[in-house]
Amino acid sequence: PSWGKGGWGGSAGIEGGYEEDTVQLLIPAGAVRDLIGPKGANVQGIQESTGANVNIAKASDPPVAPDAKIVKIKGDAAAQSAAVTMLGELLYTGGATGLRMLIPSTMSSRVVGKAGAQVKKLSSDNGVSVDVEREPLRMAPQFKVVSMEGDMGGVVGAIVEVQKILAEQMARDAQ
Repeated sequence: PSWGKGGWGGSAGIEGGYEEDTVQLLIPAGAVRDLIGPKGANVQGIQESTGANVNIAKASDPPVAPDAKIVKIKGDAAAQSAAVTMLGELLYTGGATGLRMLIPSTMSSRVVGKAGAQVKKLSSDNGVSVDVEREPLRMAPQFKVVSMEGDMGGVVGAIVEVQKILAEQMARDAQ
C-alpha cells in the first residue's frame, strides 16, 4: 500500500540524477521496518507533519549498496529539513549516530571543494564529521555517498547545506 503523498509504497529506485526538491538518504536495510512503522504509521506521520513526500525503496527495486535502501524525501527546503529530522530521530533511536546522503557522482567535487575546503566548512559549521566517499557506489555508479556523523541537529544542518550546494551548482550549470 501507499501512504499519503507517495508513501512507503512509492518507488525510490536508483534512477540517476539530482532533483533540487529531493534529498536521497541511504539507510540500513534492517532499519526499514522501524522507519515505516506499523502499517506505515511513521512515514504517514512524517508526511502529514512536514508536507514532504517520503518514499522508501521497495524490496523489488535494484539495490544501490549491500544491505542498504534509498529513502527519497521530496519537498521544499523546510519540508525536507523537518522530514530528515524526524527520520533521523527514528534512526538515532535505533542506535544510529549519523546519516548517509546520496549525491550525483558528477557533483561530488563541488561538495568536497578545493583541497577539501567545503567539507571542512560543512564539518566545522555543523559540528559533525562529514566525509565524501572517493569512489562511486559500485552498484549505482551515478552516486557517491556523503556520510555525516555526530549530533542529529548538526547532521540535519549539514544535509541542508549539501542540498544548497547542489542546487547552486545546478543553477550555474543551467546558465
